[in-house]
Amino acid sequence: MAEIIRTEGEVRRGMVMARDLGVAPSEESPTIAVASGDMVHWGSVWGGFFVTLASGLILMALPIAFGARPASTVSAWGLILAMIGALIATYVGSLLTGYLCGAWNRTLAGLNGLILGCVIVASTVLASIGGAAAGRVMGLFPLSAFITPNTVTPEAIGAGWGFIISAILLVAVGFAGGVQGENLHEEQIAKSRGRT
Repeated sequence: MAEIIRTEGEVRRGMVMARDLGVAPSEESPTIAVASGDMVHWGSVWGGFFVTLASGLILMALPIAFGARPASTVSAWGLILAMIGALIATYVGSLLTGYLCGAWNRTLAGLNGLILGCVIVASTVLASIGGAAAGRVMGLFPLSAFITPNTVTPEAIGAGWGFIISAILLVAVGFAGGVQGENLHEEQIAKSRGRT
């Protein structure tokens, strides 16, 4: 794996949430080799995760705030709007992840955003499994609602394909948001260096 060399000033700036400390790199600044383990910035990934959750909750509450009543059945339009809200929330979270990771590389920032998308998909699966298990224990719904011993219902097939497409879209949006977040970070650093 290629080794990334950064100046001491760049490393210090990255350590304080990508804020510019006014330390300009110079020829006499010592360089610090960054280990390959520093490529994933979990602080920015988890920060993006919680921003994604918060913005997703806000987007889900907006229709209710405008007077929409919860429906007793699930409609196709409701699922489409929920997916659009999830994509917007993931983009906002991955934008923050890319901005805060301080990767100094668009690909690495995009990969941190991609990891955020994977964390969102995994947490959704775990929450669904936990919710299904809790619902089964409390007797809220039968386990064979979609799957019977001999057949799989069309609803289950549709839900499976919907999940696959949603997961791919969420991970792709995570990567794109991470790259855009790094672009914003580089623009801010260029502006701050231009002022000093």
